[in-house]
Amino acid sequence: MPTGVAAADYQCVDFEDGLPSPTTWAQTIVATGTLALTAARAVTPPNGLQTVAPAPSGPDETPREAYLQWTAPGTTVTVKNISVAAAISPVTPGFSTAWTDQVDLLCAGFPSNIESEACLAYTNAANKPWNGSYTGLFVYYQYFQSDQAYFGECAVSGAFVTNMWTNAELRVNATTGLVEAVIDGVVSSCTTAVVPTADTLGFVRVGSQSGTYVPNPWSAYFDNVVAFVRR
Repeated sequence: MPTGVAAADYQCVDFEDGLPSPTTWAQTIVATGTLALTAARAVTPPNGLQTVAPAPSGPDETPREAYLQWTAPGTTVTVKNISVAAAISPVTPGFSTAWTDQVDLLCAGFPSNIESEACLAYTNAANKPWNGSYTGLFVYYQYFQSDQAYFGECAVSGAFVTNMWTNAELRVNATTGLVEAVIDGVVSSCTTAVVPTADTLGFVRVGSQSGTYVPNPWSAYFDNVVAFVRR
């Protein structure tokens, strides 16, 4: 446990004893997504977590999501920082269709104010401000102040390697708004124009949240999840 972090504000999940209790890590399945314990791939055997977001079916495209969410218990002290880290091993075949959406993998945010949050996400051949056909990891944020929303996104250094584990961490600074992604030790920063409204609650999500307009199936394995908030 990091120094200065209360026990109630810290979580470590390695799936060795199965999936975490849903009273602590709520399970969310949307549409045809799946989430299951697996022995097929793990950093620390025997178990890991497998999430699957199939390709959309039918004329009505919908998000396909399968993720775990932990919310740090509220106190009278506001959250200053949130961190969520995990080893991630996605199944990333060669996608032939450009995406206009993304799959969120790690998210952290503040639930009391319309869910101000930041996420580490993956996309394929998407039109981004820094690249007209970008494939890879990036971070984005949506911060709310009263009824006003502020959005932004930034490229991330580091990439997934097929059938290999990537150590990823997402950090959100509630005081400055800064979002950082750490991929195998390399830090990428995303400076924001505003800060989220102060909150005594903090949440993290781990899994596969495939957007409405992701035309391809997505599957990813997760292991050794560590999450905490600082106050």
